[in-house]
Amino acid sequence: MGFGYYIKNLRKSKELTLKELSQDLMSISFLSKFERNETEITFSYLLDLLNRLNIGFDEFINITEYNFAYKELLKELNLAYSNNNIIALKYLYNKELELYNKNKLRFHYLNSIMIKSIIYNIDQSFGNLDIKEAEAISEFLMGVDYFGDYEISIFGNSLICLEYSTTLLILTEIQKKIDTSYMLADDLRLKLIHVALNIVTISFEQGKMEDMKYVLGITAKLIGKRQLYFEINKLNYLKGIFEYSYGNKEKGKELLETAIRVMDFLGDQIGKQNHLMYLNAKLDLDLKL
Repeated sequence: MGFGYYIKNLRKSKELTLKELSQDLMSISFLSKFERNETEITFSYLLDLLNRLNIGFDEFINITEYNFAYKELLKELNLAYSNNNIIALKYLYNKELELYNKNKLRFHYLNSIMIKSIIYNIDQSFGNLDIKEAEAISEFLMGVDYFGDYEISIFGNSLICLEYSTTLLILTEIQKKIDTSYMLADDLRLKLIHVALNIVTISFEQGKMEDMKYVLGITAKLIGKRQLYFEINKLNYLKGIFEYSYGNKEKGKELLETAIRVMDFLGDQIGKQNHLMYLNAKLDLDLKL
């Protein structure tokens, strides 16, 4: 069932007519078609309808089937990805694509693109996104007024396939919205911080040092004074890479050595070795720690 089905039920439960709900927002016929799932509306129009129904977006999602479907999908995705199970990932990809072809709901189309990006990150022989798919993700994210769990997951999992300039623009827009429009729940903020840290790394690998500095600033602002020790240490590690690459080699080396020692102290030996190898490969820096 599409979102229109739930809007219709909410409208009737509040004893509103099509005319009363659609007034000054859209035509009666357009709202009627949306409720019958014969057409889609933009996210901003959906929020307008919810405001008139006095229903918050999170509350709305919680009463739809999409909340359960999305959470189940993420659970399966995380399990398959953590086990490097390409077969399971391809099964989920084909399943979402089949659902989209069956009901034409963009929810499933976006899910399939996200999963395709995840598979490509593991196995590049699977194929990158085509222009149409990349544009669909970009248009969806650029049109979002509220970034919740679903939107941030789509964003983070599609980084490898989005245009670099688009990722910066989206991250900037999210930060602006957080500053001016809404509070971000702690779990969503943490997820967004991880996305931002990945964008810092992408900026470095593309040689965009000024962008790297900019995203480091956004990430630091997202963390604020929160006691997120892993994320703060990762941020300091990336700051070390920036300083070392920018010519401040002593300061950069000091930050990097401290970050590696923290990993060692926390018993993260695999993380320590991976980060040391990264420095050796990218900066030709062989830290003896």
